[in-house]
This record gives sequence, C-alpha cells and structure tokens, in this order.
Amino acid sequence: INSYEQCFLALLLVQNKENDSGEQDRIGIIICCHGDTTASSIANVANMLLNTTWLKAIDMPLTASIDKTYMKFRSMAVSVHRNKGILLLVDMGSLYDFGERLQQETGIMTKVVDNISTPLAIELLRKVLYKTNDLSSIYQFTITPSESDTDKKPAILSLCMTGEGAS
Repeated sequence: INSYEQCFLALLLVQNKENDSGEQDRIGIIICCHGDTTASSIANVANMLLNTTWLKAIDMPLTASIDKTYMKFRSMAVSVHRNKGILLLVDMGSLYDFGERLQQETGIMTKVVDNISTPLAIELLRKVLYKTNDLSSIYQFTITPSESDTDKKPAILSLCMTGEGAS
C-alpha cells in the first residue's frame, strides 16, 4: 500500500477503534495452520498491519501429532478467553474439529473459519478489534455469500478526509 493510501486508511480506522477499556470482554482469535511457520507468518502480518498482538498463532509442522497440537490450542484458548468466545482460523483438515472439541471440553463458545487466507485473517482481526464483540456476527460475515459484480448497482461515493465537509 502506498503512503497516501496508508494515510487514508489510518484516517478511516482511527474513528472506528473501540476504547481499549474493554479488553477483558474481547473475542479471542487464534490461527492454526499446517506447516512450520504458516500460522505465525499470517498472524505477524495481520498484527503488524493493525498494530496489535491480539491474533495468536499455532504452527503445526507436518511431523506434529494432532493431539499435541490440540493441547497447545486448548491451553492458548483458555488463556486468551475473555468471556466472548474464541474465533479459530484454520487452513484445512483435522484442525477444523478443534473448535467443537474445545467447546465440549471447556464450554467456551468457539467458531471455526476454515480455508483461511491472509486478507481474511486481517479482516477478521479488524472486526475483533474494532467494535464487533459478537462472535456469531463475525462468523456470519465469513459464511454469507457476497454479491456478484453483476448484481451491484453503480454508485457515486464522495468522501471527506478533512472532516470539514469538503466532499
């Protein structure tokens, strides 16, 4: 993103950020992916872009066992749980079952988003950080099909970056 666009996005996002006083009520968000550094890399990008450390990562090397990885996830989920549930982002396979297993064992409400990508991880982290404290609403965002380009009507968008009404 070029510097002009970064400034524009910063102006938009600064007005949307929730007060940090409610961190104890924030949804926990964990990414778990196959590979030596896949989850860590995605989490680092998302955290750096949104200036946070809230997205936690668990890498699952192909030599690691499912049970050992689940125990890491369970421990991390319990530590980041703040009474609003856990959003688990996974890439594929058996990691998808971690959410239901955690919910059965601990009672912590868990929603799982599979086929995770870096842009989706960034958007979900943004939703957790900025004024969205409902786990079901965030999850619904991931499963709601978007409109196709042919269904969209033309629109004119006029924005004022100064806050003085210049648009």
